[in-house]
Amino acid sequence: MNATPAPGPDSQGRNLIQFGNMIGKTLGASALSYNGYGCWCGFGGKGEPVDGTDACCKAHDQCYDEIINDRSSFFSCSPYVSVYSWDLDPITLLPYCKDTPGSCTHKVCECDRIVTECYKQNAHTFNKSLKCPK
Repeated sequence: MNATPAPGPDSQGRNLIQFGNMIGKTLGASALSYNGYGCWCGFGGKGEPVDGTDACCKAHDQCYDEIINDRSSFFSCSPYVSVYSWDLDPITLLPYCKDTPGSCTHKVCECDRIVTECYKQNAHTFNKSLKCPK
């Protein structure tokens, strides 16, 4: 479903587009509806999650942090620019990652896949009026 070119100098931010596409195709919702939600959705994060949806965002931030802080490979892996390959399972209608397990791109895809499924499981908690306490 998502054929992606090899990363290049113009791939800056492409992962965020892929992540948005994964959310859109899996949930039928705009990824932008999650931006700025609660205490953890969007860039940055602090405090306790306001609900299950926000807890998904916190887990996603932590997943990206683990990738960024992993020094096991010679080259660093940046979740924000890593271009991965994924598809939607026609039976479960859930995303799956197609890159080599353990690779940078697979790890990033897994973070995005897990949070997308988490959003789906916590759709009943989504309430855009919930804000992070000051």
